[in-house]
Amino acid sequence: MAGSRNSWAGRWRAARWLPIALLLLSASCATPIHVVRRDPRDVERELDSNVISTGRLSEATLIALHRADLSERFERDPEAAIASLHATLAAEDPDPDVLFALAEMAFHRAEDTGEPAYFLGAAVYAYAFLFPDDVRARPTGFDPRFRTACDVYNRSLTWAFASEDRSRVELRSGRFELPFGSIEIAFDPSGARWGDQALSDFTPTDELRIQGLHVRYRRPGIGASLAARVTPKVRREGFQVEPDLRVPVAALLRIEVPRRSLAAGRLRGEVEVHPAYEPSEVMIGGQSVPLDADTSTAFAFSLSDPKVWERTRPAL
Repeated sequence: MAGSRNSWAGRWRAARWLPIALLLLSASCATPIHVVRRDPRDVERELDSNVISTGRLSEATLIALHRADLSERFERDPEAAIASLHATLAAEDPDPDVLFALAEMAFHRAEDTGEPAYFLGAAVYAYAFLFPDDVRARPTGFDPRFRTACDVYNRSLTWAFASEDRSRVELRSGRFELPFGSIEIAFDPSGARWGDQALSDFTPTDELRIQGLHVRYRRPGIGASLAARVTPKVRREGFQVEPDLRVPVAALLRIEVPRRSLAAGRLRGEVEVHPAYEPSEVMIGGQSVPLDADTSTAFAFSLSDPKVWERTRPAL
């Protein structure tokens, strides 16, 4: 009899849990987390999305925000979220994951507001990520954040010094505000030269579209890609430079000990202008770094001036 009662009790317990089990089984067809098959190209675009290519923060930055419990705060108050994440930077050994996230976040905010301080802040964060004080902490070229950080730095540097109508880049010395402090920047215009030719009137190439040339030659690297006007010395003989010639140049902002200076909020840097013809490399932190160059745009910009065609037209 006891065995019969135990058997009955077991069947009763099983019957009691059966509706719950069936409910869970039916719910499994519509779980809150599931996977679907998609075109690999769509998946790749989603994985490679970043603040430069799509205007959205990359997965790496979203992870950094999630870890710091700042995801919702960035949506509500991005400037407060940037300040909170910046406050986590250690003076001696800042987290590179946080540096990259701050670069993207600052650039995102800069595009929303047009504030030069956030563009310049994004450039500083990106530079600190790319060129750490300790060479052993350099990001690898296999890290997808590496190229994104270069693009954030290049684009941010361009728009940090852009004229009001964004048609020119006005490089200058001075003390500039950052979201977390300030930076003293030195710029010597006399150092902007192509041989003995002075370089001036810098035009950003990022927003220029070329018509009439089938191929656009551009070499990725570091630096704001610009087209500069050449001002030749007056000569009566020898090699002459077309007075309205535009040449490709890269503007570079070097920052002294960037990672150690971030926590203090007081930085120093120097702007350089380099002609971006082959070979075009600079030394940063003991490593050779290629300069960004857009030779086609500078060439097309020169040829877009009607005066050039008038001077080359044969006399009748």
